[in-house]
Amino acid sequence: MTTKQTILHLIKADLRNAKLLIGLEQAGLQPDDFHTDLDSLVFDFMGFPKNPAREALHDFYYIQMEALITELPLKTFRQQLSQIAEELYLILLAQKQNP
Repeated sequence: MTTKQTILHLIKADLRNAKLLIGLEQAGLQPDDFHTDLDSLVFDFMGFPKNPAREALHDFYYIQMEALITELPLKTFRQQLSQIAEELYLILLAQKQNP
C-alpha cells in the first residue's frame, strides 16, 4: 500500500465515522466523544508540521468534511465514498502547498 493509498484509507474511515456522527446528531444525540482523531494520522502521513497552526488545520479539515457529506443521502455517500475521499485529499494537498 502506498502512502497515498494509506491516506485515502484513513480519510474514508474518518468520513464513515463523521457520517455516522452527523446522523446521530441529527437524531438528537450528542456523540461528541466519539470522534476518531484519524485526521492527526492523515496530517502526519501528508507531512504537515506539528505546530500551533495544526489546530486550525483540524478545524479546516472538519469543515471541509462536513460540507462534502452532511447533505448526502446514505446510499449516495456509500457510492461516492472513494471520490469524496479523493476530493478531501486534494483539498488538503492544496492547503499544504498554499498554507
